[in-house]
Amino acid sequence: MATSKDDILNMLKLSIDNGNRLSKHIEDLWIEIGEKQERIQSQNWEISGLRDEKDELIEKCRECIHKGSAVARAEFQKEFLENFNPRKINN
Repeated sequence: MATSKDDILNMLKLSIDNGNRLSKHIEDLWIEIGEKQERIQSQNWEISGLRDEKDELIEKCRECIHKGSAVARAEFQKEFLENFNPRKINN
């Protein structure tokens, strides 16, 4: 019966050791999850800033295109007036 008691104690110690190792492993996994969540939040913040920059650049491009169109229209009108009504040019 003593051998049986020793076997049970050894099995109990092994079970406790395994539980401790698994607990440590789980703790490490939670730390890793937290670090990855922080990284994701940081990247989402960066993405948000880049989207804002992209929207600003698109708006500036639209303004440039509109301004360019206005300049092109003015040049066309000037050339048209030079060719068809030279008296109406005022520059």
